[in-house]
Amino acid sequence: MSVISEDIKKICDALIKLKEGTRIIKGKKYPIEYIAKLSLNSDISKWDYNNPVLIILDAVLTINRNYLTFVKPRVLSFKENYDEIKTIEQMLNLIQTLGFDKFSKEVLKYNDMERILLLKRVLTEFKNYKIENNLQDDLEALKHWAQNIDIKKLKTDKIYNIKGIGLSTVQYLRMLIGVNTMMPDRHIKSWVMEILGVDKLGEKKYIKFLEQVSEILGIPCKEIVEYIWALKNPKIPDLEKE
Repeated sequence: MSVISEDIKKICDALIKLKEGTRIIKGKKYPIEYIAKLSLNSDISKWDYNNPVLIILDAVLTINRNYLTFVKPRVLSFKENYDEIKTIEQMLNLIQTLGFDKFSKEVLKYNDMERILLLKRVLTEFKNYKIENNLQDDLEALKHWAQNIDIKKLKTDKIYNIKGIGLSTVQYLRMLIGVNTMMPDRHIKSWVMEILGVDKLGEKKYIKFLEQVSEILGIPCKEIVEYIWALKNPKIPDLEKE
């Protein structure tokens, strides 16, 4: 059995305490585990997408935006109003038919041409990936990419090399696709740094540490993310309405 480092022990202990902890919202105390399960067990949980278009849309919209107040409502709206869009080709055709401006303002209710361009680039790159690897469908292509990418050699990966896509988005995409890995977003990094009492860590260390914690405690990385977000996310709309 491999030796567990002191840093990993600290994170494991802190995560167990976090799961058992509480957070006060609007003067009312809620268990962290309850808050986390609002996302894990929702009608449309990001962790249970079976539509490759929703996976990519979610990941692209999430960049530098609040998930609960900005991303989730737009993904829910898209699913409700464009449920027939099941493939990357269909999504690209929709963008082309409507045009960037109309797609941005009417479909996503978000006036940001750069973000729509980024969405199109990611969709196109995955379309090409499917063709280049002789894969049968889009979801299979996403899974193939997510399972075979080497984060130690990201400079050779075409998705990572899209301007606007960083390590955190690559990792988030992989998590949405079903890989048990970790994304080094600002909430995750902040929590880990607090636990370890450090000012900075290399981004890949967060991934390594929390993958090990997941394995040791038997808690999927997606659940670890939700526990940390339940503590760190500044807004929890579903609870603030109560």
